[in-house]
Amino acid sequence: MIEIEVKGKPKAWANNEKGEEVKWREMIRDKIRKDLEEGKYTKIKKNTKLKIEVIFYLNGKRIDNSDLDNLAKPVMDTICQIRQSHFKDKSLIGNLSEDDDGKVFELILKKEERETEGALIRVWELS
Repeated sequence: MIEIEVKGKPKAWANNEKGEEVKWREMIRDKIRKDLEEGKYTKIKKNTKLKIEVIFYLNGKRIDNSDLDNLAKPVMDTICQIRQSHFKDKSLIGNLSEDDDGKVFELILKKEERETEGALIRVWELS
């Protein structure tokens, strides 16, 4: 299992290359790159089926006003490749898996109230 903990304000999918979603995706990308450089895990090879769990840590009223499906998209697109990306900055996609998220066979999403916001991302390779 790969475990990635990202501190920062989780942002929902916004279909643009500006603002908070990009900052959130950069935080995820940077954490994955740092972990890869430190040898904590290796990039997932092509044609690997995955199980992914994401626990979003949210504070205050954000926990009630944040849609899990919209929070998940930036995480998934930063981890996995995208067939047709609208992002010009290709460093924001496919940072952990060489496949698109069609290889995700199980997805678990949760929200927890925490004072310090962020996300815990767990990835398993399925046989």
